[in-house]
Amino acid sequence: MRVAIAQARPATLDLEAGVERAVEWIHRAGREGVALLAFGESFLGGYPAWVDWAGWSAFGSRDNARLFTRLRAASVTVLPQPGEAIRVLSAACAEAGVAVVIGADERSPEGKSIYNSLLVFDRHGVLRQVRRKLVPTHGERLCWAPAPDAAMAALEAVDLDGVPVGALMCWEHWMPLARHRLHRTGEAIHVAAWPHGSELHHLASRHYAFEGACFVLLSALYAPPEDFAALDLGLSPPDGWRGLDGGSAIVGPDARYRVEPVYGREDLLVADLDLREAEEAAFLLDTAGHYDRRDLLSP
Repeated sequence: MRVAIAQARPATLDLEAGVERAVEWIHRAGREGVALLAFGESFLGGYPAWVDWAGWSAFGSRDNARLFTRLRAASVTVLPQPGEAIRVLSAACAEAGVAVVIGADERSPEGKSIYNSLLVFDRHGVLRQVRRKLVPTHGERLCWAPAPDAAMAALEAVDLDGVPVGALMCWEHWMPLARHRLHRTGEAIHVAAWPHGSELHHLASRHYAFEGACFVLLSALYAPPEDFAALDLGLSPPDGWRGLDGGSAIVGPDARYRVEPVYGREDLLVADLDLREAEEAAFLLDTAGHYDRRDLLSP
């Protein structure tokens, strides 16, 4: 199965431009024969890196509140009816014949909150899953609400043409029970969506590949500091802040890289995966099967 990661620049706070960029990458992947394409966390709408810049002492920060409303305006609408962004992405997937996992800021259908979500489309353009981040991390809690229920947490793999594909975002990879829930659905491919690929994020993703006996697409964003400087945010990053520097990579079930990490540029990372390797890896370690003692270890 040919898979790819679009390490692309998000159009932060501009949904229409972000969808246009996503469509370009989807069609590019289609021309290269890619069956599954992954984007980084909150590619649509953009990752709110600024939530920490004002500091935790700035409770009620007017700048952060103003940016929240801008981010909400740039968020996709999924429920109760899919918005235009979803329809455009669906059409692109169908035209290119590519299944897509893409991060997005999502408007809550009730109230005025925003969720950090992953959207999973099949190659026919059908939106198969919307999963919301279980627990926004640290400063993200100033911006995103947690998944409200088990249905929207969506901790299960999606069958994409017979291939079980699951996904988690960022620090969800340090939630043991979330990982185990997905391992039990028999993932062959896992999308690990991050804002950037730090060493710690790579450690978590490579561990996941070995523990879950699956391939991992570590999908990250590329957004240099100048992209944020052009947004009139009203907040300044700390000295030396490097932006979101990429770091995407593709990892095999043996925790070794199939595509080494790429930093400092946009890129389409492509790999041809032999999915039998995921089956063979389970012979050594199947944490949801022969290496699972839930009778003794259930919480």
